[in-house]
Amino acid sequence: MIIQSMRIDCEVYDSTEEIDPTKWDSLVPSATGLRHNVLKIFEYSGINNLTCQYLLFTDAIGRPQAKANLYQVGMDFTTLDPTLSATARHTLRQWHPDFLNLSMIECGLFAMNGDGLVCPNSELLADVIHETTKQMQLIADRNLLDLLIVRDVPLDRFEYYYNTLSPKGFYPVPGFTNSVIDLHWESLDEFFSELNSKNRYKLKTSLHLEEKFNISVEIIQDYEHLAPEMARLWKNVNESAKEYSREQLDEAFFRTAAQLNRGDSEIVAFFHAGKLVAFMWNLIGTEDYHMADWGVDYGFPQYREANLYRAASVFSMRRALELNKDRMQLGMTNYTPKKLLGAQFQPLIYFVKHREDASFSRALARMMTDAIQQPEPLNYFNVSDVWSQPSLTQSEYKLKLRQLQSEYQENDCLHPLEQFYDVDILRLGGLYTFHPPLHEHEDQLQLSGNNDLGLLGQLHASQASNNAFTLHHAAVQPAAFFSGVSKEEAVLAESVAAHLQQHASIIFANGYLAHLGALSIIAHDKVTVFMDEQNSPVLWDAVKLGGAQVVAYSHGDYAQLKKALENHTGRPALIVSQAIFSLFGDRADIDVLCEIKNSAKARLYIDESLSYGICGPQGAGLCIAEGRQDDVDIIAGTFSHAIGLEGGFVAGGARIMDYIKHNSSPLLFSNRLPTATVVMITAALDLCRGRADSGSELCEKARYLAMQLQTLGYEVVFHHYPVISLVLGDPMLALSVKKYCFDQNLMVTSLTPPIVPEDFSGIRLSLHAYLTGDDLQRIISVFKSVREVIASSTREDSDSCRDVPAV
Repeated sequence: MIIQSMRIDCEVYDSTEEIDPTKWDSLVPSATGLRHNVLKIFEYSGINNLTCQYLLFTDAIGRPQAKANLYQVGMDFTTLDPTLSATARHTLRQWHPDFLNLSMIECGLFAMNGDGLVCPNSELLADVIHETTKQMQLIADRNLLDLLIVRDVPLDRFEYYYNTLSPKGFYPVPGFTNSVIDLHWESLDEFFSELNSKNRYKLKTSLHLEEKFNISVEIIQDYEHLAPEMARLWKNVNESAKEYSREQLDEAFFRTAAQLNRGDSEIVAFFHAGKLVAFMWNLIGTEDYHMADWGVDYGFPQYREANLYRAASVFSMRRALELNKDRMQLGMTNYTPKKLLGAQFQPLIYFVKHREDASFSRALARMMTDAIQQPEPLNYFNVSDVWSQPSLTQSEYKLKLRQLQSEYQENDCLHPLEQFYDVDILRLGGLYTFHPPLHEHEDQLQLSGNNDLGLLGQLHASQASNNAFTLHHAAVQPAAFFSGVSKEEAVLAESVAAHLQQHASIIFANGYLAHLGALSIIAHDKVTVFMDEQNSPVLWDAVKLGGAQVVAYSHGDYAQLKKALENHTGRPALIVSQAIFSLFGDRADIDVLCEIKNSAKARLYIDESLSYGICGPQGAGLCIAEGRQDDVDIIAGTFSHAIGLEGGFVAGGARIMDYIKHNSSPLLFSNRLPTATVVMITAALDLCRGRADSGSELCEKARYLAMQLQTLGYEVVFHHYPVISLVLGDPMLALSVKKYCFDQNLMVTSLTPPIVPEDFSGIRLSLHAYLTGDDLQRIISVFKSVREVIASSTREDSDSCRDVPAV
């Protein structure tokens, strides 16, 4: 197929068989990876199921002006994340096989660095780039591919590409850096003479493998008979790689390479007792010598001591000098041994675009920028207006490209949006489960909400609600300071105060406003607030709003709290703690907190949000249960957890409540609860007070479920409260389990950083009274399946792990 543009024609080929090799190779013969016989290796061997297209650009009289190599391929983008454990990756693949397993059309060289597009005439380059990406878009649309990627653009051509591709929706990404040595020595000895003694010794010893380890070294150009062993040794390296790897080279690849590139490729082969134990496959270019692929037998006893990768590099360099090449291309990754040889590092840029969604394009660009690590210094490029420094650090390089990726720059208050790409990555991978449309998932069993006691389902509360709607409807009430307090709200406030054995209480529209309303004026700028590090984010927000000095103490470490109070005398002190901590459901020691408070002459604020209605006699909370209600200055909480209705409260001394009532912004400038809601809360609390131990049945269900999950092999965190946490130790594993549960109609909460440290990532289950025995068995069944998959993945991880040193 021939496509005509204004100045050049573009011929599109589906096979190298259709291309005149002389015509193709007449263009930039130094581009070794684009040579006709090299491209045939990848096409004919069938590796990675590549589908190849080749573009040849000619002028009006048919002379070649440019060429490009395109191929369709898939890639598992999770391999870019070095923090993702093999267990998490195996589990992801079992449940969500398509997660970040993306299809793409690339312009580049597969399995190596180098020019995927060459155009010697810079005046034609913009047209060539435009036509190439136009063809890529057509292929992507026709085959419903996810991505378009233009690879390995050197910095001196960056502006041409950026100016052409940016308007098309491509984003620049720092790709994998190439390692290069310009060869100006006549021999290896001359090269050695320029090194310091330490490095010279390390490299020269690589030449003496025979006498030290009985390893013979051969340069072999006819290596077809070794293809099976080469494939096996290459697979060893690929399976053990901790860095990015997507190629799947096999026996057919090496056999095809030997057949099609005799004289243009060779291996540096290492034999021990007649057996191939390592090799480096190299390409011989017109000007360059390429170290392309490496394989080794990790079971060889002297692998570590012999340092065969270093030896292969040294022998490859000797061959490059013997062949009078201008450059040695050492490729990407494994930069440390290459630096020892004196390699410089050539930054290469990718341009990335999602076929359909610009937000995914940007998110992928940010993810790849963060994930792909660069060696330092980056110093093999020509300076330009954009890249004016002769050498770049990784930070400088990435900062420049992040600026070009960003819609909001650093001087913009919206700049934090640029780091907020994880959500789009989850959406792209189909693992996003936040803000789900519940009307589409009506069968979901809710285990991520409140610990609802089911009080509203009882007739008393329901009848009270009907009466409330009849009398007062459901409208919100205006601020009491200006419009007064209804009889129903006054009754509720008196009821809460009596329940908590406090002098007075104030009702707020919700628990969040209750904390803001109280702490923002009590924790003022002259106060030092002492906070348990696991306090709810709501409490941290409220304290910050007041402007107090904040001192955090380790979770539950009351000795540290006591010492902190001793070290911060001279200012009023306020201790703030949850009664039950929302993260894992464990309890504060109210008795100890009160003792410390009294000893330090501080004030104490206890958040009973999770305990009110569930814990203590008649659901009055932990302060009452410990008999320390008189020692706590302010008790705050919410009705939503136990009752399932909006609304919050603070309770304490009459003067304190009066002060808050007249100074709290939420009370002065926001609406109050509808009277119908107030009446329902009051009725539900009456039911609650009618029970000796309000939440005992629910806690017993939680205890039973926790024991069953522990029996399945989970690390269970349970503190005799209806919240159960399962520690999985991996954020992506936690998100994967959450999605799997969602697909099984269980709505659970994932715990990941920054909510918890990475090692505590996992799943939280919040139980409620509506759960039946059948529901509990259903939960156990789902998590049994989860456990079996994780255990299977862990075994695979263990089986694939081997003690492989860095080369």
